[in-house]
Amino acid sequence: NGWNFVTAGTARDANSLEEIFIELNRVGYDGAVSIEWEDNDAEQHAGAKAALANARKADLPPSGMRHDEMLKA
Repeated sequence: NGWNFVTAGTARDANSLEEIFIELNRVGYDGAVSIEWEDNDAEQHAGAKAALANARKADLPPSGMRHDEMLKA
């Protein structure tokens, strides 16, 4: 298979959790976020804990800045 699953928020992750959360905030999403964890190169419990910690570190509160409102238009 062509997939290489990695722990979210690590250097091996091609996606930036922070950028994902910024975009979710930009479009006004305020629901739950679920991260599926699969990483064959990490121990199961340690990898899942690392992914959760990385997501919590990257999670940003919605911005109230006028600049963001202009980007939505």
